[in-house]
Amino acid sequence: MNKSLIIFITVLLCGMILATAEVSAKPFGYLDTETNRTFVPLRYLSEHFQCEVIWDAEQQKIFLSREDMDIALTVGQHQVIVNGELHALDGVPFIDQDVTYVPLRFIGQHLQISLEWEAGTQAVVVQDQYRTFRLPIIQRGSLNGRKAIELTEKTFIVGSKQIRSHVLAIDLLNPGVQVTVGLARDKVGQVAELKQIADTNQAVAAVNGTFFDAYTDGDIQIPYGFIVSNGELVHPSTEKRSVLVVGPNTDLEIVSGDVFPARLQQGAVTAAIQAGPRLLTDGKITVNPEAEGFRDPKILTNSGARTALGITDEHYLLLVTTPAATIPELAEWMQKAGAVQAMNLDGGASSGLYYESSYITKPGRPISNALLIQYSDPEAD
Repeated sequence: MNKSLIIFITVLLCGMILATAEVSAKPFGYLDTETNRTFVPLRYLSEHFQCEVIWDAEQQKIFLSREDMDIALTVGQHQVIVNGELHALDGVPFIDQDVTYVPLRFIGQHLQISLEWEAGTQAVVVQDQYRTFRLPIIQRGSLNGRKAIELTEKTFIVGSKQIRSHVLAIDLLNPGVQVTVGLARDKVGQVAELKQIADTNQAVAAVNGTFFDAYTDGDIQIPYGFIVSNGELVHPSTEKRSVLVVGPNTDLEIVSGDVFPARLQQGAVTAAIQAGPRLLTDGKITVNPEAEGFRDPKILTNSGARTALGITDEHYLLLVTTPAATIPELAEWMQKAGAVQAMNLDGGASSGLYYESSYITKPGRPISNALLIQYSDPEAD
């Protein structure tokens, strides 16, 4: 391949790559329902898998190389050349909103990248000899009309009860959205108003986080559970309770407390918060508070004010507060709301939701820590 004839737009091995007018965004793949093929942005191959990517804007050609493998593709064409040999694609490269996409399975096979579909998170787990990533997948065309953050109220019938809740839906694919964890007064063991934690961290939205020792007479009110903030483990734990894990590009997953230490050692955990119990797993109700070590009737049997988070198969984070529900009722409510993964957070007097400088649900006491949503409009600049 004579690379001197090719027009370089840019080549970066570990940073940003632009194909056509490609701009910074969180990586995700498109599922083409007509061909049942998944497509990935060129940028993703460059940033995560050490591929050299060259774009010929005039001829709409894409050249990928890594080690001893060279692949040449053309936008809109089925023909592809791999190390000088002609092959046929069943899904052709395309450009959507100035981002160039290539068929993931074909590229993966030739670059020796392992691909595994994860139905529970609607993502592809992508792995090679260097690293592993989870790539969110959405149907092509479904990106239009998504709102970065939207506040609603929803009511569902659960058993014989009508349960109304506040719901804040956050688009995890929006490049301006970041999910973080904040500590009261930036210190473990302190408490502060939810509003103060949010404002200190310049968060547009916040909900209360882990359980904590709210009834102590001392000045230190220790949280219960793992807390990772700004990539640092600030509070360890031996609890089995469920943990929300935040990774790069706002990649969210819920794991058990038993699994989390290994997950933390793998790296790439930017934030985490442990509470529980788990409510939903892959769309099914999986409430088992006793197995997570809960013994308090407030969790096992009682109805009370609740805070929960859920993740949908369209890659939205749902932050929910409701005035009165049991844990099983909360799980069913989250399922009806469209979550496929969900867990409970601290509740009762701690239950709070804050959005755009106002309380939607005001906590009845200062709290220890909070799950925060930071947002900067990528089009504002």
